[in-house]
Amino acid sequence: MTKPLHILYVGPIDQDGTCRHRLEALQRLGQEVECITTTNPFRNVGSKFLRRVFVKLSRHVDLRGANKKILQRLSQGQWDVLWVDNGFIIHPATLQQAKVRQRGLVRVSYSPDDMLNPKTHTRRYLAAIPYYDLHVTTKSYNVSELEKLGAPRAFFVGNAYQPEVHRPVEVTEADRERLGVAPVGFIGECYDKRAEIMNALARDGMPIAFRCPSWPRHRPRPTDLRIIEGYLAGDDYARFLCGCKIVLCFLHKGNRDLQTTRSVEIPACGVFMLAERTDEHLALFREGVEAEFFGDYEELLRKTRYYLEHEEERQRIAGEGRRRCLESGYSNVDRLQAVLQQIAQVRAGQSLTSR
Repeated sequence: MTKPLHILYVGPIDQDGTCRHRLEALQRLGQEVECITTTNPFRNVGSKFLRRVFVKLSRHVDLRGANKKILQRLSQGQWDVLWVDNGFIIHPATLQQAKVRQRGLVRVSYSPDDMLNPKTHTRRYLAAIPYYDLHVTTKSYNVSELEKLGAPRAFFVGNAYQPEVHRPVEVTEADRERLGVAPVGFIGECYDKRAEIMNALARDGMPIAFRCPSWPRHRPRPTDLRIIEGYLAGDDYARFLCGCKIVLCFLHKGNRDLQTTRSVEIPACGVFMLAERTDEHLALFREGVEAEFFGDYEELLRKTRYYLEHEEERQRIAGEGRRRCLESGYSNVDRLQAVLQQIAQVRAGQSLTSR
């Protein structure tokens, strides 16, 4: 039996998001995980303006003293892995000192976003790239880019769902009213031209609702689209998805997305997904069998209208999409098993070079 890894896990774990899901998956895989949080301590301040200020600040300032805490913890015991999730504020010097204090330590950077997007990365992250032993990214194009910037090893892993969260759930009429559920729905930020596209669908008679955390002050609200503000997590996230007949999946152009977490979370809930067509989406799900895709507005409108009217076909595709998630290993536990194999290879290589 393989000995569990002793992992120091650093990331925004104090909120219900994919970082916490990965932490829980590592624990389910039998690893010994201890945590240092980088969660913005001011994320729940009352003013929307102040929240936006602190969100931007938290990308550049170590508000929780994570760098200092990392070195303290590394001095207090033996560790196998330093796992940094969303490492915007981790100093290169911290990573260098970590290796000095624990020679066999594997320093892992996990990035669920396009960390080379100028609006996403920080100077500190770019400077730290060569000091991680392994970069894990959900963006396939980031692999070669990271290697050109000095990453010793970069690994692409697909997006994942959390079985305890993303699964079919019962939705009551009270839930539908409370959450603003509509036959066609979308959950996400107000990026790109999503709102304009959904507003056009609403004008063309599609019953659609847009759930977004908050509406940007500088953008005028669409006239026909129903917008419900507020962050959804846990069971309410699943309830909103399961309450819709069709859930749209738009990709973030600024992140150069070819797939996103919702690409697997929606089908995992047993819900019919209508997503933008990309090569990676087509590799995840068979078109017209396990999910549906569109390439332009006309195709989006036509398929939305068609599947609202053909319930049996829609439900069959939704069921096959969930089956694909279960059988093809799209869960966090499955995805992170592949990452642990990469870590094992790095450790084996370090062992050889130290002889």
